[in-house]
Amino acid sequence: MEKNKKNRRVRQVSLALLLTVAILQIATIVLMGTGFRGFDVGELHEFCGFSLFALIAVHIVVFRKILKAIFFPKN
Repeated sequence: MEKNKKNRRVRQVSLALLLTVAILQIATIVLMGTGFRGFDVGELHEFCGFSLFALIAVHIVVFRKILKAIFFPKN
């Protein structure tokens, strides 16, 4: 039971971080499109991009059983 609770917490945190970084990535794209020069938006965009890739990898590892059932169903 303890392991299920821990796995659930990891999944919740992973999804929350993934959503947050995705929103930040979109916000930096909008800021770059408007020409905002208050701070280095390009560096923030780069950091968010690398973080997004890392979180997607974590997401795949954490949800591998569910993703396997979706993409490779046993008929």
